[in-house]
Amino acid sequence: MGTREVGWQKLRDFHETLLSLDDDKRELTYSIDKGPSPVSPNEVSNYEGYVRVHPVTEGDGGTFVEWYSQWKGNNDEAAAEFCHDIYAGLLEQLKKTLQQ
Repeated sequence: MGTREVGWQKLRDFHETLLSLDDDKRELTYSIDKGPSPVSPNEVSNYEGYVRVHPVTEGDGGTFVEWYSQWKGNNDEAAAEFCHDIYAGLLEQLKKTLQQ
């Protein structure tokens, strides 16, 4: 699928690879190839993330984003907290963008 560099003020030298993309199922998988601590290659291996978007059909509608990841690591708690903060920030930015 290809490698893409992503940058953000807090995250420099963060490299991910898109492993799969299914537009019909509205899902993708990706790996983290290089990242800062606690997801650096020395601390985390076999990182794979999964994102799926589900339409909400009740109420005002909307979208539910399912996003999780798995990996082998030295400090799973620190990596989980790091990923959670990234997920929350990216989803908040996505929400702001879509509401414009």
